Amino acid sequence: MTLSDLLRDVRMSFAPAPQPSFGNLDNATSMALTAAILQAVPFLWMVSILGVDDPHAPRFDPLKPTLRSGRKAQARFMVPAKPSKRAHQYEEMDSSVIWTWQQLAQMLEGLDQRQANTLLEELALAAFGDDLIRVGFHGQSAAVNTDPVANPNGEDVMMGWPALAMAADPEGLRVLRDAVTFSTSGKGDFADLDSMVYALIEKLPEAYRQDPRLVVMVGGDLLRAHQKAHLKAGQVRDKTQRMKIADLGFVSHQHMPSTYLAITLVENLQVLTVNHTHRLTAGDIDDLASWGIRYNRAQSYALGEPTAYAAPLPPRSNPMQQTSTLHAVPTAPAATRASRLDEHVALFQSEHSKLMELDQEILTLREQRKNLMAQIPSAKARREELRQGRINQLMGGMVSLEAAREYRELTELLDDANAAATLSECQEKRLALPLYQTQLAVNSAQSMVAGCYESYLDHKLAPAILPNLKQQLAELAALTCAKGCIIGMEGARRWALNELGSALKEAMSGEQVALEGDSPAARKALLTSTRPQCADLLALCDSPGKRQCLQRELEE
Repeated sequence: MTLSDLLRDVRMSFAPAPQPSFGNLDNATSMALTAAILQAVPFLWMVSILGVDDPHAPRFDPLKPTLRSGRKAQARFMVPAKPSKRAHQYEEMDSSVIWTWQQLAQMLEGLDQRQANTLLEELALAAFGDDLIRVGFHGQSAAVNTDPVANPNGEDVMMGWPALAMAADPEGLRVLRDAVTFSTSGKGDFADLDSMVYALIEKLPEAYRQDPRLVVMVGGDLLRAHQKAHLKAGQVRDKTQRMKIADLGFVSHQHMPSTYLAITLVENLQVLTVNHTHRLTAGDIDDLASWGIRYNRAQSYALGEPTAYAAPLPPRSNPMQQTSTLHAVPTAPAATRASRLDEHVALFQSEHSKLMELDQEILTLREQRKNLMAQIPSAKARREELRQGRINQLMGGMVSLEAAREYRELTELLDDANAAATLSECQEKRLALPLYQTQLAVNSAQSMVAGCYESYLDHKLAPAILPNLKQQLAELAALTCAKGCIIGMEGARRWALNELGSALKEAMSGEQVALEGDSPAARKALLTSTRPQCADLLALCDSPGKRQCLQRELEE
């Protein structure tokens, strides 16, 4: 059997037999493909891989851990679920394995069709699954064009789990920020992974600290340094004596950063894929004189419960020299908190300034195009007038050279005007993706300001105000108890809350008192609109498919 025959009849175990060229996959085949990737890369069995029907619909976080059972006299004991909603940013993910014909000839020599199918499928699925893990642990952003040379681990493909955890914790309460030293010699802040992980556990919400599903996720260099220092030579671990870190099981993988450390629930790591976007192709790649298998889909990474993830700031250097903060107190000092709020406000102002500059550039293009197009009708009318005049002159045997010159100049001007308008529209389209990405950055920065400002109010300003207020409520509490003898304590509490609410409403509608220690810049940032005047241009790239189509159009 020739190489061409083998490749023409390639089949995959998860795809229907009569589908030689694959293409858009139905739901059943998409699920089978996902299952095959999981089978090829066992680590993915621990990750939650989920399909999403509507990429624009927000997903609900899990129920918050709290008591939900009890009783209440003459009433039902009820605790509202209060799940939070989070929107995810889906990006086009294009995976491929490509071989030259010479490589294929060597790989498939002597194989029959079934053996060739199995080999090609195993190689492709392992590559696709490995990239899911690699990008999940290394991804920092979603660039328009991926640069595999500058970012060999997919740092610019899309945001992975560590980056998402960091963005969800702008205060650095769980994903910590300040550098510390890890040294097995005992000269650093931590000499072993056990003490590091115990410190991280204290950063988790109390409801998760005893969760039996917690695991330590650790990179290879950190793990080897710990084992070398703390395991005796020749020490053996069988299935019942497996090494643990801080009494927790651990997971390590070659695609984790070498100095990575985090504690979470493994199923908390999610890969979200938009249903009906799976496309698989296998065939010649003529421009490369090669043959390959390509898999395209709209995808995003997510954390099921962001608060159930604690880690140092992902280190980027040798683990013996530095990792990230683990010895901070449970909440950052007020000065640090204020400083971080200022940093987030400055970031928002910078990103918002970029957005406004892009918006103004687009508005300028539109205004110039509008002025240009406004002059075209009169120029066309004048040209038509000249054309009719020329016809009349020719019929009368007369020719005006001046009229002919004006006609020719008007024709050239109209052609130039139409070309300029077309070029202006193209320039505007080229600004659509930068405008979209900048608005995402602005929205993200504004969210970080909101989270940090809320924490600043709760931990810095509220403690200075509420204790004094509680002392002033003593007389109201006595009055409430007195009324409770008449209408019952529950009715008296409702009366007191109503009175307090009315008083607060009246105070808020009156003259505002300056809040000492407040951040007017943060308030201004939160009240600033992040919607550009040219928001209609965002419709060109508000989905992964549209962004890909626009990019292809601009490259042509």
